[in-house]
Amino acid sequence: MPDSTIDHIKEQLTCYEDSNNFLQSRRFLFEFAVIWNIFEKKKVRNHASIFDVSDFVERLPSIDNININEIFEYFKNRYTNNPNYANLFEALRWRDKEKDKKDETHRILLDKDSIDKDKIKAVLYIIFRLRNNLFHGEKSILTIDQQRETFNLVNSFLLDVIETPNRN
Repeated sequence: MPDSTIDHIKEQLTCYEDSNNFLQSRRFLFEFAVIWNIFEKKKVRNHASIFDVSDFVERLPSIDNININEIFEYFKNRYTNNPNYANLFEALRWRDKEKDKKDETHRILLDKDSIDKDKIKAVLYIIFRLRNNLFHGEKSILTIDQQRETFNLVNSFLLDVIETPNRN
């Protein structure tokens, strides 16, 4: 990326961080954007919708290669076992029309006997909210590096989903 582009971005953000560090500390965002693009193209025919997650997961011919437990436990701890979980869960900024998805996600996170397909649904619902919050300006790019672990887990999970064969 040309230095002038980075300089303009940093100026818009009122960021005084070194340009190289600025880029390196946010590389996971570039990776997320590219992985999301591939996910949408290969898995949901260029039209990802939180309302289609359930059907998408049910149509997966196999979930054997999807490492669901690590990211599910991470989100479970982040959104239910954390003293600030209610605030963090609400900070996903669920839309009014997503209330049923929000409630389903919360139920799955709290259910100690959730099956893997339900865990995948809950994780995808959360990823949709993270994606929307990032791309619609809700997340601060200046402090996003605090969510590096979250996005690295999301990126790994989405790659697993992408590598899952499509049903013919």
